[in-house]
Amino acid sequence: MTVASHLSRDERRPRIPAVLAALALPLVLALACSDPAAGSEATSSTSSTTTSTTSTTSTTTGDETTDASTTGADNPGALIVHSFGEFELQPYQERFRCAIWTIGNEEALYVNTVHLSNDGGYHHSNWFIVPDDLFEGPDEFFKCSDRGYTETIGAISGSVLFAQSTQSRYETQALPEGVVVKVPPRHKVISEVHFLNPSSVPLKTEMRMGFDLIHPAEVDVVVSPFRMDIGDLDVPALKHSRNQTECLFGDKYADFTGHPFDLKLYYVLPHFHYLGEHFFVDIAGGPRDGERIYELDGFNGDGNGQVYDPPIDMSGAAGFRFGCGYNNWTNSDVHYGVGDQEMCTMLGLADAHALLDGVVSGGTMAVGVDGETVVMEGPCGILTVPKTAAYSMPKAEEIAGELYLPPPGPGDSDLPPVKPCADADPGATPTIEATLSDLRWALFEPGCSFNACHAMGPSGAAAGLNLRGDGLHAALLGHELQADAGMPLITPGDPSQSWLYRLVSECAPTDAEGNVVAQAELIPMHLGSMSEIFRACVARCPIEDLRPGDFYINNDPFNGGQHVPDVFIYTPIFFEDRLIGFSASVAHHIDLGGGAPGLNPNATDVHQEGIILPPSCYNIDRDWNGGPLERLLRANIRMPDATVGDFNAQFAANRIGAQRVRELCRKHGVETVLQVMDAIQDFSERRLRAAIAEIPDGVYVGEDALDDDAHGSGPLPIRATVTIAGSDISVDFEGSSPQVKSNMNNPFASTVGATASVVKSVLTDADIPFNTGSSRVLKVSAPYGSILNPRPPAPVRARLLPSYRVFDAVMKAFAQVVPDRVIASGYDTTTSACLSHLSERGYNIYLEIFGGGYGAGPQGDGCDAVDSPLSNCSNIPIEAIDMTYDFFRVLDYSLVEHSGGDGQHRGGLGVQRIFEVLCDDVTFATYADRFKIAPTGLFGGGPGACARTWVERGNERIELGAKQSFPLRRGDRLVLQTGGGGGYGDPALRSAADRERDRLDGLHGRRQG
Repeated sequence: MTVASHLSRDERRPRIPAVLAALALPLVLALACSDPAAGSEATSSTSSTTTSTTSTTSTTTGDETTDASTTGADNPGALIVHSFGEFELQPYQERFRCAIWTIGNEEALYVNTVHLSNDGGYHHSNWFIVPDDLFEGPDEFFKCSDRGYTETIGAISGSVLFAQSTQSRYETQALPEGVVVKVPPRHKVISEVHFLNPSSVPLKTEMRMGFDLIHPAEVDVVVSPFRMDIGDLDVPALKHSRNQTECLFGDKYADFTGHPFDLKLYYVLPHFHYLGEHFFVDIAGGPRDGERIYELDGFNGDGNGQVYDPPIDMSGAAGFRFGCGYNNWTNSDVHYGVGDQEMCTMLGLADAHALLDGVVSGGTMAVGVDGETVVMEGPCGILTVPKTAAYSMPKAEEIAGELYLPPPGPGDSDLPPVKPCADADPGATPTIEATLSDLRWALFEPGCSFNACHAMGPSGAAAGLNLRGDGLHAALLGHELQADAGMPLITPGDPSQSWLYRLVSECAPTDAEGNVVAQAELIPMHLGSMSEIFRACVARCPIEDLRPGDFYINNDPFNGGQHVPDVFIYTPIFFEDRLIGFSASVAHHIDLGGGAPGLNPNATDVHQEGIILPPSCYNIDRDWNGGPLERLLRANIRMPDATVGDFNAQFAANRIGAQRVRELCRKHGVETVLQVMDAIQDFSERRLRAAIAEIPDGVYVGEDALDDDAHGSGPLPIRATVTIAGSDISVDFEGSSPQVKSNMNNPFASTVGATASVVKSVLTDADIPFNTGSSRVLKVSAPYGSILNPRPPAPVRARLLPSYRVFDAVMKAFAQVVPDRVIASGYDTTTSACLSHLSERGYNIYLEIFGGGYGAGPQGDGCDAVDSPLSNCSNIPIEAIDMTYDFFRVLDYSLVEHSGGDGQHRGGLGVQRIFEVLCDDVTFATYADRFKIAPTGLFGGGPGACARTWVERGNERIELGAKQSFPLRRGDRLVLQTGGGGGYGDPALRSAADRERDRLDGLHGRRQG
């Protein structure tokens, strides 16, 4: 230890810039909860290096160093500093370790100020003083559970010394002169420390603690810990809320101590996390009722401890009111806890006749609304605990004696409380890729004055991202435009201002030229096609002619569209009379007319599949709301109310999307938003090019095939030739089948979308938005007149079937060069099943898309019973079917055992549905595939099972084809089975545990041979 009293109090407490961090939970009494992470590690990275330390002591008075021999009030006090030693952290590593300091004090110490410093990044720590005989072992960093340490035991066994509340490199807890925290004789300091290296290079971080000691004769007050805590938080999703309580200690305090409520409050430390936007403490009762003694607006990550000199005298009051306000911009309710949960705690240091604890443990409930803020309240349970003699005022012999200093030891001589900062090199090459997915919890810029980061997950912090960089600014605003519903984002350059942008997930903003800036990826089939459909509209109706209320509409498969049911609508976004972009949506409509209700598998041209809306411009007030376009549609469809309602939903989604973009313009400025629209496209292009450049240049070929064309001709080959050249990728489908007479032709936009989906899923991370910038690196070609680029008026309703073979063929090509990033072929088929019935009430049409088994991959088994990779349809609940359709019922919905291909990882299983028909004159229409050609496995994996459909009519079984229409009678049982996915890897490598799990679950894979 080093005494260095020549340092003035101000010199020891440098001003620290604000940082972003989580705050500590000060655990004071037995009611406190232990940290669930105590004794655990967040990662399994390399172990730390530790340095054991023992105490050394010297003293400094003025400019002269002497022995510790001064006495009484003439002693100006002393600063002792202890080093806990170095702790080594790998890049972005997060570790939990206990730190211990056996002071070796035979006499009490009276601590006026606690200093804590660390030259690396670390999260909060709660520091306790406990007897020397607890948690025995050498002074070193150790795993807390090895010695049975928890914060609860620390709080019960001793007392609170210091509650560190930030990740600041330096923090102090300074009390008024004469006010101290007492360290009784033969006590040690202990804490569980959360270490975190937020830099891209290894870090050896040293932690130091210092005490400003005063002589017992100068002690006026020994303070005790005092806490209020809302332990049952309810922070509702997507709302502003305030949790508050009233802790009325007065009566219980008087009954317990025999004194009126005479607490004197010297220090307050608030605690909430990054959702917090307001913290307050008021006096309750008495002549000062309602007086606010503490208030904090916003979350800034500072310590925010407040010292009262003179203290807050609570005489005559009944207690306190306190609470925390939150802005929960996430889509999940948040409750009490660590990590991504919240807290609402006030730690105080007070002069009182008892230790006090007020906790809301019975839950909170909404009691009203204050403006837009939901107000939650809960009852405060009061606990009073007697003070122990160990924390009493100094004895007469201490006051008359010399200033006591602990005995010396090696390692701590001449240490200042703060080690000079040595930054990790912010320009060092990160060892993990910097991705926006790492922003789930925090962003950081490594540095002495700003090392705020609490990134969770396997990759740790957001490696190497510069908070103040233009590229990151563009990327973050791009997430606003992309309607990210679950990621808290931080304004670059101002980490104290957090904002979440929740937009309509189906909205796809474009810039004023129709380049897609961001779009939902819930339906991968539509990737890459939004801009081409838009340009077809612009060619007919120039952008400069648009006025508010106008909209583009297009579902023409041969003018940029996909198939007839997919209707694209584009709404211009005007801001201050300036056209800045478009909000777009696409919906698949159940019925748009055509030759059969819902689905016409016998169509011989596109006109039999429904009404075509060519690229056009209309006005919503003039042409839609009862206008000519709406009347035209109603006259040509079988379920006009349902279909028009779906159109209205699209208009509403576009309107909300446009409104949100205008909000961005008001917030950030229109020029900034327009620049971001360009920058986010450039960002996607750079990221995708970087991913492609990692693949060896070459030509890779993959093939798959459709069963047939529904007229007996088949199989129909799909051949993909993938060429990698630097950072460019091209895919050519020369050698694929010519177009067919049935509805299985693929409009070229669908071929592009299916190809883009494979490229994105195989080569990129999830955080890279797919937009026009992504499309710049990809070139797709298919012969005109082929099944993947047909001539009009070819029918195209079942275009997802060839699209899936595009997906499979391109995936097989990539398997030759990136085998660890691909999956085996799955069922990968749209099984479209339509049951329709015409009664006196009109048509009732049931249409559902069934999935099957996914292909297995290098990391695990394929998913069972899910829609295929290009779509996102979920099943319709049986209860909803029963309530909506009276002409059939569902008898069975189950997995098809043994339908997944065997392998080291098995393919996913298909599904079965059995329908019982309750009326005559019901029509079943379907299109599907994989009835003849099974999905193949990869690298030794076995094939998945094929699909089947049949009708049970009395004792007769009628096998149905994959693509047909069939009349059903009352009493018929329609059985529909979909196929499974292919396996991945040699079946001999499948573990015995996986085999046993399959057996117990009844989900066996399909064995080879």
